[in-house]
Amino acid sequence: MLYQFLIVGAFFVLTFFVLGKFVGFLLRFTPVDESTGYLIMSFSLQIVCFAFLFLLLGGPANKNTANDNTSGVTTVLDILQALPQDQKDNVAFVLFDLEEEGLFGSSSFAYKHKAVKKNTLVINFDCVSDGETILFSLKRSTKKYAELLERAFVPTTDVAVDITRNAFYPSDNVSFRGGIGVAALKRSKFCGILYMDRIHTKRDVIYRRENIRFLTDGAVKLAQLL
Repeated sequence: MLYQFLIVGAFFVLTFFVLGKFVGFLLRFTPVDESTGYLIMSFSLQIVCFAFLFLLLGGPANKNTANDNTSGVTTVLDILQALPQDQKDNVAFVLFDLEEEGLFGSSSFAYKHKAVKKNTLVINFDCVSDGETILFSLKRSTKKYAELLERAFVPTTDVAVDITRNAFYPSDNVSFRGGIGVAALKRSKFCGILYMDRIHTKRDVIYRRENIRFLTDGAVKLAQLL
């Protein structure tokens, strides 16, 4: 999230710099007074901002989505297939749309199913195939599931596990009081910081099948434990 704030900050600094130069050009070579020039700058800034927002929300789709979020969808489908028949009546499988636009799919579902929003454990798989560490993002209302998660998702030589009790993962899990966000992260050599990259770019092509198998097996175990 800090990375995205920095991008926005850089965008505004660059925009003001370029538009400031543009206003200086107007003031120098055209009969425009200073107040009119800054009015033009303000109006131009708004146009540029709205243009970028349109590209963000309604622009061309990213052609490469291996991690975000093909991996989450295939994980849900693999769990559905792997779950024993006698367990399937105990688990609901939901695919939410419009997460990028503002969690519209999950928030609409939560609004229509208030009991689920308040009382049900919801595990959200989002970006789970590009990284060797699987993060389970818990909050105060889901800390009670930490021990069960540790028993179900046991680390292997290929996949590490980080069950974090005070993390914030901005995805569909935040629409539910019992939401747990699951994501694959990389650990940097500098200070061991967990991070995610490549999403929303043409480099989103990494699909670690061992992550999907690990999460599928762990989810089946978790369903049995619950």
